[in-house]
Amino acid sequence: MKTLFRIAWITLLTLAVVGGTIRTLLAKREDNRQQAAKALQTVAPAVELMTIGAQTVEYPLDVVGKTEPSSEVTIIVENPGRISALYLREGGTVAQGQVVAETDTELRRISLEAAESSLRQAERTLRRVENLHAENNATEAEVENARYSAEQAYASVASAKRLIRDARIIAPISGVVTQKNVEQGAVVQPGQPLAKITNIATLKVVAPLTEQDITKIKKGQTVKVTFDALPGKTASGRVSNIAVVADEAGRFDVELSVPNPSGEIRAGMSVRAHFGGATRKNVVIIPKTALLSLAATPSVFILDTEGKALLRTVELGNSTGDNAVEVLSGLQTGDRLVVKGQDNLKTGDKPGY
Repeated sequence: MKTLFRIAWITLLTLAVVGGTIRTLLAKREDNRQQAAKALQTVAPAVELMTIGAQTVEYPLDVVGKTEPSSEVTIIVENPGRISALYLREGGTVAQGQVVAETDTELRRISLEAAESSLRQAERTLRRVENLHAENNATEAEVENARYSAEQAYASVASAKRLIRDARIIAPISGVVTQKNVEQGAVVQPGQPLAKITNIATLKVVAPLTEQDITKIKKGQTVKVTFDALPGKTASGRVSNIAVVADEAGRFDVELSVPNPSGEIRAGMSVRAHFGGATRKNVVIIPKTALLSLAATPSVFILDTEGKALLRTVELGNSTGDNAVEVLSGLQTGDRLVVKGQDNLKTGDKPGY
């Protein structure tokens, strides 16, 4: 019995000691936690700073556009007939003034011969009547009628000759045959399209500019042009026309004339027109990463003279690079801007750096 009592007493004593030890450890742990939390509250967030300075910045003016043919003409048949000769093929080149097709002229030559015969007869009649009039054997009216008949015969001959000339169809411009609509031997009618000629020896590029940028462009200005589909290829264009009326989007079309003697550049290619840039002085530029990520309006933190964080709302301008932006207002030269760690700040904090 005494042995059991002694074991129970030892057990209770042990539990009391263990319990006290646990309470001491828990209390110490809570105290350590509170001290750590208090220490964290007093540790200043680390930030990186930059001092604002005015810069000179060049703003490039690059515009995306597309190449177009400088001219494109559809040859239309003016007179009916059968195509007796065809001197063009799709993809081939023709020169301005070149004969590209001929229609059968047999019937037209017969008509010309008849008209010339009628003209000779009218001329003989006119001479005879004029001689009679000189001898007072013909009236003035008879002379006028004979002259009228001769003039009509002249017109008929001229018309017949014009029809024969029109049998030779001429290329109105130089270029590439991009469409052929008839084959040799086909019978054509007036108004029927024969072929389409596209001039790509000189290309046109249309580049839309804003009203702010259009004032920087002058007619005749040289412009560097590059091509997305032709890496390393550059060309020198020239401003050939500037629109005087804006489109619905408020942009003005600027037309560039781009030489293409080799034909390497195709119509419809995307191009970048590099107009050069404008240089501005005393510009404030900051990294885009300095902006507060969750701010409703563009905002940054600066440090005042006491090293405390001060929130500033800024007005932004143009981007000047992948990670730089112009600040129009809100910052000035000499301000110490927080460029890293700003999202952990609040007004009045005194961060470390």
